[in-house]
Amino acid sequence: MSNKKLLVLLLSVAFYVMYASSYSEKIDTLKEQILYLNMKIQKEESIKANRKKILSEIDKVLKVAEKNEKLLYSPDQNNSEIQGSIQMFLKKTASDSMATFINAAWNEPLEDEKAGYVSLPITASIKGTPDAMAFFLKNLYKSEKLLNIKTLDIGKIRPIFVYYSITVAGYKPLKKEKKHGEK
Repeated sequence: MSNKKLLVLLLSVAFYVMYASSYSEKIDTLKEQILYLNMKIQKEESIKANRKKILSEIDKVLKVAEKNEKLLYSPDQNNSEIQGSIQMFLKKTASDSMATFINAAWNEPLEDEKAGYVSLPITASIKGTPDAMAFFLKNLYKSEKLLNIKTLDIGKIRPIFVYYSITVAGYKPLKKEKKHGEK
């Protein structure tokens, strides 16, 4: 073999030994990066596929929140106005139920800062037959606003009528104080 051929062979072997091993490491690194990118693409595709479902769920939650917000009285209404409307509703409901609304007392509003609302209770005295009272209680739930029966006491029982004392509360969100600089 000639020196030239031997030199070419030695250079080829040296090149292979020096650079081929580093290429295989680079290829392995590239394979790992490709695998990572494929997993990332699959995750993104999964998120994209579920996007419609997620947006639909968010829309449902927002609709429920909007509906629930409508059950509360406006934070801009004053407490007396709200308690007056609750009293009028109780009178009308008693009348529609063939019961008699006797009187009402407006209890002190209760602020629950942790829950973020004001409870506006009213205690009313109502007289009626047991059937009329059952109808009255059923009709309370026809209110457009959230009313909570806090107490229901059965008073004097007469041959035909029963006297009831009921405390009902309506709710409004606490009015948020604007911080300096908020619009």
